[in-house]
Amino acid sequence: MHKNIERPFLGIVPIVLICLALSLINISCFPPYPEHLNILKMELDNETPKQILMDLTIGNIPAGGISTNHRMLTNPYSTDSVVFKKAVSSQQDDRMVVGSVKLYNISDTTLIMWDDYDDHYLDWVYSEKYDLTDFVVVTQKVWRIAHIDSSVEEDEIHTYTLSPNEELFEIMQKDYSMLEKFSEYYK
Repeated sequence: MHKNIERPFLGIVPIVLICLALSLINISCFPPYPEHLNILKMELDNETPKQILMDLTIGNIPAGGISTNHRMLTNPYSTDSVVFKKAVSSQQDDRMVVGSVKLYNISDTTLIMWDDYDDHYLDWVYSEKYDLTDFVVVTQKVWRIAHIDSSVEEDEIHTYTLSPNEELFEIMQKDYSMLEKFSEYYK
């Protein structure tokens, strides 16, 4: 004879296992931190009578190791800006970085560049024919940098504003290759 033994917990075990599996799937689908934006704003504020072109290389867009180029042109007494945005889901995500900035004075075929740019104005320039101290001093006068660092939930905003002035034009180097490189501006 077969006895009918009630096992009330056997019906609950599959339900608990399914709930546990769904919880694990749910956790793995979402990042450990809420997603926010890393925002990089580059501004060219030209308060001079010269035509200025700024060529940017920005790294880590949209993922680590990828860089993008963007070109801004300002006529005399005008401003241009560009905003780059990258979604960030954890504290370890690569932030966008300014790889290099080349500033061309279209009006008189001169150039200056900042490479591996950082908040400390960097230590390498296009040519070392002039005193590096002058470069650093002038650079500190023409770049304005503003950072709003994010908390876990908020956007991180970095604003770099370049305002060329006569002191900067004095240390720029002649670059006649601009005549060919930017022939559309020299027609």
